Amino acid sequence: MATISVAGPRGVDKPVLLATGCLDGEAAARSPFRKGKNMHKLLALLVGLAICSAAKAQTITDPDRIVQQLELWTQTDADPVYYGEMTDERRRHMACLELAFIKYENRVLHYIHKMWPKRNGSCEYTDQRSRKVDNSQTCVADSEKPNPRAATTTLLTKQNIDLDRSVFRAMDFPNRRAGQLSPCLGHTLQQAQRLGYLGSAGIVSVKIENGQFEMQSTAHRIYRVRVQPMDPRQPPTDEVF
Repeated sequence: MATISVAGPRGVDKPVLLATGCLDGEAAARSPFRKGKNMHKLLALLVGLAICSAAKAQTITDPDRIVQQLELWTQTDADPVYYGEMTDERRRHMACLELAFIKYENRVLHYIHKMWPKRNGSCEYTDQRSRKVDNSQTCVADSEKPNPRAATTTLLTKQNIDLDRSVFRAMDFPNRRAGQLSPCLGHTLQQAQRLGYLGSAGIVSVKIENGQFEMQSTAHRIYRVRVQPMDPRQPPTDEVF
C-alpha cells in the first residue's frame, strides 16, 4: 500500500491509502470515483494507478525476487498454471506454452511445462481433451499420458500430475542451465543419456517485465508467460499474447 495526502476541509491534509494493484477496465468502470463525485479521492486513485503502472514496468532480474512473484505448487493447496508461448529469438511464435512452477531450492527453480502447436491460428487453451501436446516431460508422471513419451492433453493439475513420482525440469540459476538435469524412471545417468531425454541449454537471461516472466536460452528460444496464474480448470478463453 502507498499513502499520499490530499487537501481536506479547511486546508487540512488527509492521508489516503492507495492499493498498488491495478484496476482493469471493468473494475475502473465500477469505480465509485469515476463520475467525479469526489475529486480528492479521484486524484488519489489516479496517483495509485500511476504507482501501479510504474511497478509493472519495473524489470526484475534477480532470481530470488523473481520467484517471490511466482506461485509454487509446493507452497499452496491450489495448482496455479501460467500460460504463454515459446518463440525464437526474433519473437516469432513457435509453440503454445503452459508452466507450473513446483518448488525453489538452493536457487534452482523446478517446473513442469507442456507445449503444443496452434490450431486454426489459436492455442485453444480451453481444449483439454485432445492429445495435442507433443512436447512434455518424460520424467513427469502424468495420468493423461499413455506412456512417458506419448502425446498428452493440456490438463495440468495436481490430480493428473503425480508429484512424488516425477523428476522435474529445472532452471539452475547458479550454473545458468535449464532443462532435464536429472535422470528418472530408475535410470542411471548413462542410461538416461543413451535414451536421449537428458539435456539442457544455457540461460541467457531471466526476468519479469511488463507483467511477463521470460527466460531466454542459448538454444535461441524464448519462453514467456503472463505473470497471472490461473486455475487450470478454467484456462484462458482468448490468446494470451
